[in-house]
Amino acid sequence: MITRAILWPTRWVWLLVLLSLVSLAVPNLFAGDIKVELQLVWGTNEEKSPDPKYKPVDPAVVKRLASLKWKRYFQVNSQVVTIPSRKMQRVKLSPQCEVEITEMEGPQVEVKVYGRTAQAAAKNEPFKWVHKHLEKLAKDDLLVIAGDDKNDCAWAIVIKRL
Repeated sequence: MITRAILWPTRWVWLLVLLSLVSLAVPNLFAGDIKVELQLVWGTNEEKSPDPKYKPVDPAVVKRLASLKWKRYFQVNSQVVTIPSRKMQRVKLSPQCEVEITEMEGPQVEVKVYGRTAQAAAKNEPFKWVHKHLEKLAKDDLLVIAGDDKNDCAWAIVIKRL
């Protein structure tokens, strides 16, 4: 009888240990690749696009950018990429802009933006780190990273989880 009384609490302890280990493993079981759309966007107050190749931006993106001071936005480039679970993918959006995006636990993404001037691109000089950002990114959410440029214009990187 004494043996049974001693074993009973021990079983509960082992069960709690086992459940704790399983709960630590569960998030990794559901970690997976994520698919995102990366857009390089140009913001301006000019009536026309600075480059005829640039397309008008999707209305949902324009709505998200409405708090910025520019009236018109044009898509310079758009790419859909798959980021492997807990891995990094580097994407070149233009000769002056590259983005590193890492799928983190959460679901979060870490975004590093690298840039260089047109003159540096012509000389094939390396990119310089410009910005780093960590944020949760749920399905269909938009993450915007933006900055000023010359001639009262701006650039923005819009990331949408698909």
